[in-house]
Amino acid sequence: MILYRVQLGPRRKVAKVSVAGNRYFDSATLEELLSVHAADTFDREGSYSQALVAADIGALEGVYQNNGSRR
Repeated sequence: MILYRVQLGPRRKVAKVSVAGNRYFDSATLEELLSVHAADTFDREGSYSQALVAADIGALEGVYQNNGSRR
């Protein structure tokens, strides 16, 4: 399951992106696959859109399927 927590407000900024609950890969490995990313020095707002979320879901599903997961 992939869960994104979004807090709506006047200022739009991605505060944090993390992966939790994974069993077979460490979080750092999976986070490298993500297109959604938190704000940092070079990108003050971060990166988030429905298209990026869909791409991230596909990337995460793909890595598990390519390593033997059926679902």
